[in-house]
Amino acid sequence: TGFEYYQDLNLGLSTRSFYEEIETDSTASARQQKQKGNYWDTFIKLKINYDKRNQKFKTNDGFYSNFSTDLPIISETNTLTSSYTYKYYTDLFPNNVTSMSFFIEAANSITGDDVKLSERLYLPSRRLRGFESGKIGPKDGTQFIGGNYASSLNLNSTLPNILFENDNIDLNFFIDLANVWEVDYDSSIDSSKIRSATGIAVNWYSTIGPLTFSYAIPLSEADTDITEKFRFQIGTSF
Repeated sequence: TGFEYYQDLNLGLSTRSFYEEIETDSTASARQQKQKGNYWDTFIKLKINYDKRNQKFKTNDGFYSNFSTDLPIISETNTLTSSYTYKYYTDLFPNNVTSMSFFIEAANSITGDDVKLSERLYLPSRRLRGFESGKIGPKDGTQFIGGNYASSLNLNSTLPNILFENDNIDLNFFIDLANVWEVDYDSSIDSSKIRSATGIAVNWYSTIGPLTFSYAIPLSEADTDITEKFRFQIGTSF
C-alpha cells in the first residue's frame, strides 16, 4: 500500500514472504557451501519518495528522491537491505534534457551473520553500461558473487537530433561510474576499483514501450570484469 503523506511526499509499506532452497556444487567455496540449505524469509519494506518532477514520462525538469529499506521479520541471516536514489533533470540548452542520477545500496546482517548468497547485491544493468550485467565486483573462484555495497553515478544528456527527425527518438551522450564491493565472509576477494564507461544511446519511445540501444566504451575496469559494448533493452529508458 502507499499514500501521499504530504504534497509530493509519498510513503509506502509492503511485505514479502518466500521459501528458498540454495544448492551448491563442487565449484563453490567452503564458505559458499556452508549456506546450502532451505530458508524461509519474511520482510517488511518501508519506502519514502519525494517527487518534484514536472512529469513522470519524458521528464525534463525537477528531481525525485527515493529511500527504501527491507526489514527482516523472519530470517536466519537477518539481512537489512537499504537503498537510496536521487535523480535531477535540467536543460543546458534549448530542446535539451540533462540528468544526473546517484544510487547507493547496502546489505548487511544486523546479527553479524554472512549475507545469504541470494541477498548479495548486484548493480541494475541500466546503471552501468559497457559491462555485462552481474559481471563486475567480487569474484569467488569463477563466480561473481555480488557485494555488500553497490553504488553508481550516471550523467546523461540529449544531443541535437541530427540523424532522426522524430519526436519519439532521443540521441543521448552518457557517462556511467559504478562499483560493487565488500564481501563479509572474505575480505581478500573485495573489489574496490571504480568502473566507468562512456558512450551513445538511442531512446525510441515506441508503441510497445521505450526501446534503448546503447554503445559504450569502458574507461576503467578490473581484470576480472566482463565487458559488453552494445546493449539493447526494452521497457527502460535512461
